[in-house]
Amino acid sequence: MRRMIFVMLAAAALALTVRVYAQQTGPMTKQPGMLGIQMHTLSQAEAERTGLGRPTGVWVDSVNEGGPAQTAGVKPGDVILSADGVAIGNYAHFREVIGAKGAGTEVTFQVLSRGKTSLLKATLAPRSQALASADERKDLYQSLSNLYRQGKYGEAEAVAKRLLQLVEQQHGPEDPLAAAALDNLSLMQTLQGKHEDAAKAGLRALAIKEKSLGPDHADVAMTLNGVGNVYSNQGRYREAIEIYARALAIREKVLGPNDPNVAATLNNLAVAYKRQGRYEEAIKVYTRSMEIHERASGSEHPILAGSLNNLGNVYMEQGRYVEAVKVLTQALVIREKALGPQHPQVADTLNNLGLVYSRQSRYDEAIEVYTRALAIDEKAFGLEHPHVAGDLDNRALAHAAAGRYDEAIKGHARALEIREKVLGPFHRDVASTLNNLAIVHEALGKYEEALKGHISPLTVFEGRAIPAFDGRC
Repeated sequence: MRRMIFVMLAAAALALTVRVYAQQTGPMTKQPGMLGIQMHTLSQAEAERTGLGRPTGVWVDSVNEGGPAQTAGVKPGDVILSADGVAIGNYAHFREVIGAKGAGTEVTFQVLSRGKTSLLKATLAPRSQALASADERKDLYQSLSNLYRQGKYGEAEAVAKRLLQLVEQQHGPEDPLAAAALDNLSLMQTLQGKHEDAAKAGLRALAIKEKSLGPDHADVAMTLNGVGNVYSNQGRYREAIEIYARALAIREKVLGPNDPNVAATLNNLAVAYKRQGRYEEAIKVYTRSMEIHERASGSEHPILAGSLNNLGNVYMEQGRYVEAVKVLTQALVIREKALGPQHPQVADTLNNLGLVYSRQSRYDEAIEVYTRALAIDEKAFGLEHPHVAGDLDNRALAHAAAGRYDEAIKGHARALEIREKVLGPFHRDVASTLNNLAIVHEALGKYEEALKGHISPLTVFEGRAIPAFDGRC
């Protein structure tokens, strides 16, 4: 009935990797050429890890299957230091140097690969075909992003599968771009409760990245976070914690102990601790996460509010309701000031406040904040989004607790309709709503209806104990 609070860094997972195309700097006399790589400017940490000492050249993220770079022997994880004797300073400089050349031009590259430097020659290829395929990938990424925001996870999964197929055709099944596509697929499957499928996709992405980028690359940590989230959703907390610990070690080593990505992994680790009932450990980890965010972004940044929300949820589980209301109110003030009163993240905090008020038997106040959250989410996402269903379900629970059973049945029924339509009949959120409806029917003495509602969740869960979501971040 609630929304999970993992930090998925979906924006990073859905981001397009930049492709290098040659661009003419003067009048067009030749067809522009391409090397056929995806790349980025080296970070200081990457420069130190490769022994360069300072950022110079470009890091190769991926190479096109059968393209000039692959033919020349360039591999993911290589660093291109120079082109035709010109030292490369960064990504923009590389584009400038290659942009002065055209298709059919042979270029000699100095490449650092696994600690050894060599000279490789590549003939730039025409870019027209590459542009067409890149445009299709861009369109798929945009469609995937839009469907994700709309909560249409089933449709998004279909797009993610098509994107994976396209990337594998163009770059091969072991390319880092295929791993990125698998990350997206795993996320969409996770959101639908397809945890076995999500785990398979995530583990395959992990194997590709470890092989092509090395076991300590920052992108490996991102995939580890996703796999850890799947395990946590499955109730496999010990394995999830081990995965998060490894992701944390990588990010601290590569990015430094005070990077916001470290805070994101700490947040996920704390979620697993909370679900195990290890509340003091969760509070300790959440506190460190908040310290990092506050140091990086200030005390009034919305990202800090996410950690405050999570901390408030732990306090609620401990029965520390006064402290929970205090930190959740602080989160609400931050979000309303930074994002505006109608932002969906404001609705997230309102939902969490409603949960605490309900625990305190302050049902009218709970219903009030749930109603406001519902209005925000309906405006932001439409009438058939999973967040809307969560608002309806939570408000219906408060109505039922207050003895307003007719209102509770209406709310649960509408939430069930949305969840079955958007998430499918076998999602665990559907099971939660069915169970909630059954409890109301039982309170009304409608025992046959109640029995149907209690049996249906067992069919959904197939006899497995699956944890409920922990609130909204």
